[in-house]
Amino acid sequence: MQAGTISRGAPLRKPLRADRAPGNGQVLGMLALGSFPALALAIVVAKGGGMSNPWVLPLAAITLLANVMIVSSDIRYGLAMFIVAAGLSPKLPGIYDNLRVEDFIFAMVFLMWLSQRSRGVRMPPLNSPIVKPFVVLTVVSVLSTGWGLFLGMVPDPKYSFFLQAKRIEYFLIFYVISTTIRSEAWLRILTTLFVASGALAAVYGLANPQSAHDQSVADVRVTGPEGENYNTLSGYLVICIAAGISAIPAFPRGKTKFFLMLCTVTAAAAVLLSFSREGYVMLLGSLLVFGFTRHRKIVFGAFLALILVFFLAAPVRENVHNTMGQIRNSQNDDPGSNSLTARFRSWEYRWNGWFLKQPLLGCGVGSVALSVDSEYVLRACEVGILGFSVFLWWLASIGQQVRKLQRNRGFAQMISVGLGAAFVGLLIQGSVAASFNSIRTMEPFWFFLGLVTAAVAIQRQKALQEAK
Repeated sequence: MQAGTISRGAPLRKPLRADRAPGNGQVLGMLALGSFPALALAIVVAKGGGMSNPWVLPLAAITLLANVMIVSSDIRYGLAMFIVAAGLSPKLPGIYDNLRVEDFIFAMVFLMWLSQRSRGVRMPPLNSPIVKPFVVLTVVSVLSTGWGLFLGMVPDPKYSFFLQAKRIEYFLIFYVISTTIRSEAWLRILTTLFVASGALAAVYGLANPQSAHDQSVADVRVTGPEGENYNTLSGYLVICIAAGISAIPAFPRGKTKFFLMLCTVTAAAAVLLSFSREGYVMLLGSLLVFGFTRHRKIVFGAFLALILVFFLAAPVRENVHNTMGQIRNSQNDDPGSNSLTARFRSWEYRWNGWFLKQPLLGCGVGSVALSVDSEYVLRACEVGILGFSVFLWWLASIGQQVRKLQRNRGFAQMISVGLGAAFVGLLIQGSVAASFNSIRTMEPFWFFLGLVTAAVAIQRQKALQEAK
């Protein structure tokens, strides 16, 4: 059985009243209806005196009402708004400064999704290799956290609960999308919006460059929306680039194909001008994945473009040279001038102070801050040897899901190649960042995984109908 599909012999149930996809103008109109009051609210808060402005509550009520109406009419519009907000939303003040607009949109989508199930629509089965290791990892994380609380290693229990809830939310994003999208037209719309959201974030970053802390390469660099650094932004953009490269051949010649190409190039330009070293390595690793597929010509063209940029853009060339030097000298360099050396010292400190104290079960979720800048060190300290083994099993299950999705044909097979490239990029970034916890990378990745899984389910349903 293909991963993420409906059980054998069970027909696909339409979760919505109709499966006709709207036109592009209708989708854009719904996005505008939901975003305009939210944009006005953001401007009032930012420019009009903050939360004390008398217009804040009325605009917040209008924004909430507009979005509830849109999601109630069709939750797929809610998913469209979600992925656009995932690329553009700044961090919102609140719980641990780690909430975004898309979190509230997804809450509405999820409640509507549950409401549909309560009205007699059968709950789709969870036939995916990801499920079992995810459940086991969640249980082990809870046990480790309980042990860490007993030992006094978890300084903030509320933050620990919040972080684990976010991890569950990422999985639910995948589940809702993979069981909701049952129209190839909608699949193509959401794939296009996914790539476009990266381009919009890139345009924002290009238009609002920030002063660079490390000015050895450039005075300014591209960063994300408020509260987002250049490394996290580059990770998100690499996922969108991988999706764009894989989606371009899947669309016929025309405006959509040209639009996808333009969005992909824009996102790539933002990655290069972010001067993010981990973004460069992540992008290179993702592009290499395409070299092992039939999309070699696209990869060849991408590498030619990168080489051209390397020779023509002096800051990019200097940053590459600087990166190679930092890697070469990282073992014995000064932590104050070499970010990789600083990471080595941080990992050593966390390893000795947390993992070695509780090597079997770990110190619990929230015992180590995400600023440790390594997903693998973070997880080892959180859940110990036992939980880290489950974490590796979970990563392997995602890889297994990706490989199974790539065995299909047509649109599903094409975009699944981009999913594999994005996953490889995240594995690379995970060595120097908490990439499997970051909102800006995890929400788009699980969204993308849900789209590809839905594409396979649509393809299998078509095959069943043709056989009948």
